[in-house]
Amino acid sequence: MRKLAIKTRSNKTETEHYGYLALCDSKAKPDKTLCDDESFFVRSCIKPIQAKICKDILKDDLKNEFLTMSVASHLSTEQQISLLEKMLENFDIQEEDLYCGLSSTSNKKVFKSKIYHNCAGKHIAHIAALKKAKLEGNYFDLQHKIQQDIYKELIQLSEKENIETGLDGCGLPTFFLSLLELAKSFSNASHQESYKEIFTTVNRYPHLISGTGRFDQELMVQFPDKFFSKSGADGLMIIVNLETHESLVIKVLDGEKRVKDIVAKKILEQLSWIKRDSLQLDDTIYNSIGQAVGKVVGLDCL
Repeated sequence: MRKLAIKTRSNKTETEHYGYLALCDSKAKPDKTLCDDESFFVRSCIKPIQAKICKDILKDDLKNEFLTMSVASHLSTEQQISLLEKMLENFDIQEEDLYCGLSSTSNKKVFKSKIYHNCAGKHIAHIAALKKAKLEGNYFDLQHKIQQDIYKELIQLSEKENIETGLDGCGLPTFFLSLLELAKSFSNASHQESYKEIFTTVNRYPHLISGTGRFDQELMVQFPDKFFSKSGADGLMIIVNLETHESLVIKVLDGEKRVKDIVAKKILEQLSWIKRDSLQLDDTIYNSIGQAVGKVVGLDCL
């Protein structure tokens, strides 16, 4: 376990944040110092892999903004909601067909409709693929062909013979992998044309992947075509260096989103993937009336 960050208030340490790191090179070999092998459920980090299986069926029906929204964990901007409405119309899907719910267990927020769920694009892509392939059954069941194809894809990419499963926050299956296995999966994927298309497309529409100020969005906005990044729930982050085919996975144990973002920035600077302070992220802690009261500080942990 590594101490990854602290939060300060009035220049004094208030909280400490711990976690794990894993880095794989272009051949999916683990780095000697960044090789924490603890296992966690992969959550939304694998949305590109889920999208790839859907795109294998949908072909050019899932491209550009639609493909990006199938990878996104969106924050319900006007543009994102408009695109999801267009996806429903284009694929002739009714909103009630989406299995994701109307509330978020993480912040108790109640959504206006299912397309406000941050995984709605992924669910629409699943249903569209099911319809085009004329598959029957519940697309969200682990034994459904689409979920089995995702499982087999992860087996191949991670080079792991058997993967335990669970249920994600949106109701779809999620998978239990070590950080090294997840990093290996993305290093392997980065060489494949199908994934290159996904990473390139998301870089073309980075403002759709999450929301303003979020690390994965800001990294691709500020460094176009150099990285692919995807945040996952409960402190996970995957970052692929598209130039070197290296993949980095971060897990912040307490799951704090802002801590995770600042940690990711700090590690990319330490790896010399980006120059110091070249990525603009707000590390300030504000109180309820907007006063700056502290900072999130990423620590040297390599």
